[in-house]
Amino acid sequence: NEIIENNEGYDIIVKDGNEEIMYVEVKSTTEEYKENFQITGPQWKCARDNGDKYWIYRVYNANKPNHHIVPIQNPVKLWKEGKLYANPIEIEI
Repeated sequence: NEIIENNEGYDIIVKDGNEEIMYVEVKSTTEEYKENFQITGPQWKCARDNGDKYWIYRVYNANKPNHHIVPIQNPVKLWKEGKLYANPIEIEI
């Protein structure tokens, strides 16, 4: 996605043979604790459609020696359970 966005809702797909086992969207910041980040409609749809197979990897201090990653599995489920706050930007009917 560095050159062009694929609009598939993920940056990386992990496969075991022909089986797609994981979809990963990477969200990075050069800051230490910036919590808010944006996701696109295709990313949210991919998360909704793939459940536990969908992960967001939140990278803090990107390009720095003290970087760290917070993995978020199934953000739609976490949102429905009230464990993740999402402020929708667009609505499509």
